[in-house]
Amino acid sequence: MPFDAGAIAALETALCDGFDYHRAMNAFVVRAGVSKGVLDAARQRADEAARQSARAWSTAPKRYVAQELLTELNSQGEAGDRLLANLITAVLKHSFKGAPANVLEAVADLRTRIETDKLERKERDDQRRQELELRNREVDREKERASEARQAVRDTLRNRFFELIEEPNHQQRGYALERFLNDFLDFEGLAPENLLSWSASRSTARSPGKAVPTLLKQNG
Repeated sequence: MPFDAGAIAALETALCDGFDYHRAMNAFVVRAGVSKGVLDAARQRADEAARQSARAWSTAPKRYVAQELLTELNSQGEAGDRLLANLITAVLKHSFKGAPANVLEAVADLRTRIETDKLERKERDDQRRQELELRNREVDREKERASEARQAVRDTLRNRFFELIEEPNHQQRGYALERFLNDFLDFEGLAPENLLSWSASRSTARSPGKAVPTLLKQNG
């Protein structure tokens, strides 16, 4: 996760003021997972910046090195964030026995920031999970409503079919069957040529019970 400026500043203080010598800080950083190559490159940039400073140091102080290292890691995206997280974890686990007050304050600040971030992340995760559950329930309800509506239409079509069977007038029964088939095919999303030809529809007008019950059974 990206770290804010306050967390980076506290980490910088812990690194540069929490160790008496460069060697101790270097060893700590490498044990936390930062490669020696990255650390050496940061030191070279820090030495150059120190030589160009008003004091014209020949060797950069620990703070220059820490600043260059953290700036580099902070620019590396997710990979850099993971290394920064490793450094913060290592700092929180380190005792820093006898360290100056500003180091202890920086460590305490980091601990508070991490705990606060965990709490906020948990709250966000809980909220997202609740929102997802609500959306899923609404989708399920919508599917259920659609299924009920579809079943209602199917029941209506079935009732119409049984009614047209009882129609004594052959011509009226044929017209009713034609309307029924059009509605049925539209309901099922089918085209007439994919199921029954016009001539077949007309041929079953006199004896609709022989063809359409099979149609209803197959698509019911």
